[in-house]
Amino acid sequence: MAQRFRLGQSEVEYDVAYRNIRYPRLEFKSGNLLLVLPRGYTDESDLLRRHGKWIKTRGEQIQIALEKSREIQPEPEKSIADFKDCAIGLVETLQKTRSAQVNHVLFRRMNSKWGSYSSRGNLTLNTLLRFLPDRLVRYVIFHELSHSVAKRHNRKFWKVVSREFPDHNKLEDELLVHWFSVQRVMKQRPLSEDGD
Repeated sequence: MAQRFRLGQSEVEYDVAYRNIRYPRLEFKSGNLLLVLPRGYTDESDLLRRHGKWIKTRGEQIQIALEKSREIQPEPEKSIADFKDCAIGLVETLQKTRSAQVNHVLFRRMNSKWGSYSSRGNLTLNTLLRFLPDRLVRYVIFHELSHSVAKRHNRKFWKVVSREFPDHNKLEDELLVHWFSVQRVMKQRPLSEDGD
């Protein structure tokens, strides 16, 4: 059940999920604020206050992306096999130019992100990337491989990304719009047509 928190002049609705994690985190994966808290965490109001500015800014970005997502259709869907071949080719090319070590490229349907890069050098790509234009797929792969240089999204990380993609802020906005567009299409499909 959604809860409410007063943030300046407005109220923010949020949900809470308790998990076996060490640190709390804030997510907007569905367009709604979700507090993912360690079991036994008791001071969610302090967490909301400390991150109020981020919540407000991110909430506004989400609303804009949701509106824009209604105006676009995802790219024509590639088959899983074609998508994997394309993605592996991009990884091999970027790996040569970026000297990022990739031990394994894994593909799976992910619920809240386009990809991830583990400390063991494993690159996981969301199979829903098959609905995106190739330039955004390339950006996601480059973004994830940049985590081999900097684990967090800090200044060093964005400096690496901006060398190849100086328009990364625009691309991040596009990815958010595409996220909601693809999610809308996937909700309309029977599970048997998912292709994953």
